[in-house]
Amino acid sequence: MSILFLGKKGDQYALDASLAASELAEDVTVCMTTKDEPFPDEILNWSGDWIISYLCQRVVPASLLEKPGPGLSIFIQVLPSIRG
Repeated sequence: MSILFLGKKGDQYALDASLAASELAEDVTVCMTTKDEPFPDEILNWSGDWIISYLCQRVVPASLLEKPGPGLSIFIQVLPSIRG
């Protein structure tokens, strides 16, 4: 199983969540960004089974959201000022 983990750069909870995801699968790609950083080409070209987004600061392109097989998990904060 392969996982793409998208998170907020500099956030301890996002880092902890990415480490937990790394325990679930052997193939985990982690991308931590700020709202001003674009996704690297490696991320845009990713393909695999699951995408987990936790406090990701970027809007995830539809082309990337269409890539995982059965799973997509997005954890959204309840504060409207925080992108999900």
